[in-house]
Amino acid sequence: QVFQRRQTFDFAVLVDHHREVQASFDYLKGDYETVGGKFKFSDHVVWGNVLSRRYQNFQAGAGGTYVRSREDLDVENFSLKFSGNYIFGQVNKIEVIYTAYNFDDFKDPSPIYSRYYTANIVEIYLSREF
Repeated sequence: QVFQRRQTFDFAVLVDHHREVQASFDYLKGDYETVGGKFKFSDHVVWGNVLSRRYQNFQAGAGGTYVRSREDLDVENFSLKFSGNYIFGQVNKIEVIYTAYNFDDFKDPSPIYSRYYTANIVEIYLSREF
C-alpha cells in the first residue's frame, strides 16, 4: 500500500515540425508499506530533452534525467543522452545514441564506498520506412 502526494510541472514546445524542447519536474512524497516493512520517500525528478531541426538529412539531440530521493532513502541518479540520426535514400535512417548513467546510494554503511554504479551505453539503429 502506498500513500503518495505528487506535484508535477511538464512542458513541451514544438518550435517547428522538426525541432522540439521538452522538460519536466516532479516532486513525490509518500509512505510505502508492505508486509516486509515500511519506509518514507521524498523524490525530486528533473527531466529535459532537446531535438534540433534537421539539417541536410542530419538531426541531433541531447537530454538528461536527474533523480534525488531522501528520507528513508538517500540515493541519487542521473543520465545524460546524446543522439544523432541521418536519413539517406529518403527511406533509410541510421541513429546513434550514447547514454551515460550514474547511481549513488549515500546510505552505504560499508567503510569502502561500494554502492556506486555507472554505465556507458551506445545504441545503433538502422531502419527503413515502408
